[in-house]
Amino acid sequence: MKGSKLLLVGIFLVGAFLLFGCGSRGGGCSSDKDCKEWQTCDPGKRTCELTSGLCENDGECNNTLKVCNKDTHRCGYVEGKCESDSDCGFWQVCETNLRECKVKTGFCASDLECADSWKECSGKEHKCTPKEGRCVTDFDCGAWQLCDTTANDCYPLPGRCDLDSDCEAWQTCSLANKSSSDYHYCTVKTGLCNNDLNCQSWQKCSDTTHRCEARAVYCETDADCRAWQLCNYKTHTCDAKRDRCDSDSNCQSWQACDPVTHYCRTESGFCNSDADCGGWQTCDKSSGKCTVKTGSCGADADCGTNQRCNLNPSCAAGVYKCYTILCTKNEDCPGSSCDIELHHCRYPGCDSTS
Repeated sequence: MKGSKLLLVGIFLVGAFLLFGCGSRGGGCSSDKDCKEWQTCDPGKRTCELTSGLCENDGECNNTLKVCNKDTHRCGYVEGKCESDSDCGFWQVCETNLRECKVKTGFCASDLECADSWKECSGKEHKCTPKEGRCVTDFDCGAWQLCDTTANDCYPLPGRCDLDSDCEAWQTCSLANKSSSDYHYCTVKTGLCNNDLNCQSWQKCSDTTHRCEARAVYCETDADCRAWQLCNYKTHTCDAKRDRCDSDSNCQSWQACDPVTHYCRTESGFCNSDADCGGWQTCDKSSGKCTVKTGSCGADADCGTNQRCNLNPSCAAGVYKCYTILCTKNEDCPGSSCDIELHHCRYPGCDSTS
């Protein structure tokens, strides 16, 4: 009975061995790919064993100054601990009696180790270097800056800026787009101007307000023009109102522009209506000239042979009319009578003779 029990136990152990394999790190492997990265397969035992030179826990490092790195599975010194300089950073030296890494002369581990308050410890170089905006030389500053070696401050070049206060009142510091050609340049604020090139062709930049305003002879509103003018918003020139003029070109061919009133006035010998002509004339609208009315005269030349023109305004009934000079009877003087003694026709409507 006892032998049977021992046989059963033996069979169980053999089965377990065949099923699970053996070894302290698990097993059941046939090659390294069946194991973890830091393990190799022992084909004889069919178990995954720790690869030489690697570790799974701190105890396998066999050195109280070392720990097992869970990522690389290699033993390394506890941060700040060492046995030689090679165990420390490039900026450190190993103090062997303490087995600790100490900062080399000229290097730093934190800002507190920098003698100047305007310096900081560079994380990569472990050197005390100027903080942003501070400097020792121009090369510590931005491309748009120079170094004030007395104050150890970076300051912008003329026309360049870090803040709006570095610019003129009508300018702003362009900082929005680092790839822009205007980056760290003083640029003109919207609606303002730096010079005439920021304005339209008909404008100039005011030196006082730095706003674009109409140049002389140009306009932006009617207020920029004279009393007889309006602003042409297409050409931005001041043009004469429709009943006014700037020059003779604004008037009809028979008119001239009065330089005082800026109204078109009729030139001598020309007319706009009969009122511009003599009593014996009428205004020819096509030519703008005064012409003699039919049946009237303004000079003897307007009359026939043996006739004269009555220019006596006191003889209203016959004024500006041609009359016969010589007569022997009244029939020789149509519209008048013959002075038999003088043989002269009287002025029509008058008693006196020529």
